[in-house]
Amino acid sequence: MTQAPTVDNVSPMNEVSDADWLRELKLRKSGDEQLRVAAKTGDAAEFQEAWLASVSGLAGKEGEKTRDTWKQIAADSRNSVLSSSDAAVREFAAERSARPLTSVAEVGDLITGLSTLAWRSNVLDAASFIALFRWCVEQSQELIEQTHTGASIDSVDALRAAAELPVVAGLLFRDVKGTKSWTLTGRKVWEAWWDEQTDNDGTIHARWLSSALPVVQSLARAESFARLYGESLLGKRLTDRFQRASERLLSLSMPGRFLTFQSKVPAASPSAMANALKAIGFRRNSPIRGQFELYGASGKNAAAGTSRSALPDVSHQSDWAEWAAMRNSWEADADQIVVEHSGEYPQVNIVLNGEPLFCGTWHFELKIDGALWDPSSAWGMVCTFDDDEASYFELQQQDEKLGLTFTRQFFLNKTERFVLLAEIVKCESAKHIEYQSDLPVAQSNCVTEQDSLTREQAVTCGKQRVRVLPLAWPQDRFTNAHGAISIADGKLQIREDVQATGFCVPVLFEARKERRNKPVDWSILHIAEDGKFVAAEEACGRRFRIGREQWIYFHNLKTGTFSRSAMGMHTNHETVVARFTNKGDFEPLLQVEP
Repeated sequence: MTQAPTVDNVSPMNEVSDADWLRELKLRKSGDEQLRVAAKTGDAAEFQEAWLASVSGLAGKEGEKTRDTWKQIAADSRNSVLSSSDAAVREFAAERSARPLTSVAEVGDLITGLSTLAWRSNVLDAASFIALFRWCVEQSQELIEQTHTGASIDSVDALRAAAELPVVAGLLFRDVKGTKSWTLTGRKVWEAWWDEQTDNDGTIHARWLSSALPVVQSLARAESFARLYGESLLGKRLTDRFQRASERLLSLSMPGRFLTFQSKVPAASPSAMANALKAIGFRRNSPIRGQFELYGASGKNAAAGTSRSALPDVSHQSDWAEWAAMRNSWEADADQIVVEHSGEYPQVNIVLNGEPLFCGTWHFELKIDGALWDPSSAWGMVCTFDDDEASYFELQQQDEKLGLTFTRQFFLNKTERFVLLAEIVKCESAKHIEYQSDLPVAQSNCVTEQDSLTREQAVTCGKQRVRVLPLAWPQDRFTNAHGAISIADGKLQIREDVQATGFCVPVLFEARKERRNKPVDWSILHIAEDGKFVAAEEACGRRFRIGREQWIYFHNLKTGTFSRSAMGMHTNHETVVARFTNKGDFEPLLQVEP
């Protein structure tokens, strides 16, 4: 990080009166002469008058646009001072001015103070104005110096202090000596941050996904303010990087919601992202900005009106960024799976028909021969696939010492509209495996139904009804099974208990309205190799039917010597999802090599 520039010849905090501090303030000779002369007098009223004249341009047409933009993309409620009553502005200024100057301000409060000086300082009396002005100058210097002495940028506030604050304070206090380099410093930080925190295709790292919107809003405030002074932060390098990043961020948006992995946290509106892109300079005809606006506008028609050919691919994945997104379309009723795997447990967001189904951390607990497994390795995306019909990715953890492999599969059928999840555990040394996992349901008002004769379940959230088919176990409820699935206490809960070296638990989720009342059935297939049946701990095969449509899911837990067959389908692949046609043929949707 570069060394922060300092304001020249400003007396240490709290050691002089405001009047003496103003007399000692060094202003550039090339700057505003009226402001420089007023400072020499130490008269607060005279200096305030000169200040208001120097920022009069901010009250013009472009200045008013920027002020309105700041209102729209405020990072938090503190920025509401721009639209507050005069009394509230005076209260804000008085409260900040009363704080000891030796305590470092929060960056949100400080940028709010700067916006007050830019647009609302005319409602303050002279004493309050000069106290707020001094507080902003000294706190800006202190925070910029503190941030640029090697501190890591590990939060939105840290990024705002390192990048947004230097730009805004450097421009607003451009007549003060020592601030000339602030704006340049902030610009360099923005460029470096987007380079360091995004993949080559623009995918922002998973650690910043929950903060993606406030990060973009911070850049938007800085850029819109810079343009008031005829400058821009967006050189070709940053423009190209951010353009690609915005395309990837679009995949986090659905009608009325900007994705969050925390179901209890209200999702932000896509309109907030659209407003930020507008402030950054995305034109009205930008497909990305247009799609965010449409998603933020209204319900089922939110995706109408944008050229699909101009939008990015609906699915993408980045090993470096540690997350992936797949969906079937940009329509309002899209199906989508987003998974980030940067932490101990994957974060999952699943949407069907445009409505959130699951959202949160997919926890698990695994015991091998009675001993609780403590995974030490990171999750890795070991396989991905995407075409017009289906998307697929596979997460995996391994314990080489124990000889254990834990896999989670995510399959989205784009054309026939269903989601298949599978959990697979293999451990050669195991004799007894106990497993349980839970995945939070996205909405708190969900109602669960259990079929009286089968293991089929359904979960209804508002108008959305999703059928849950636990393919791992026999359809008949009265046949013994070594596991169970339930939707209770706001979570999808899966349990498996086997005397074996491994297991595979596939579960299907289906919410297509025209198939809501269609009959379903599924069966456990016998897998054969070289004329002999294969044990369940070596291979898993399932046939499932909804209405007249049928599919097969197959997974090899242990690779055989010869090809294996299931229901007449012969394969050497590790995983297969195939459509079973009316003619008795198999049309593979997914084939994963061993």
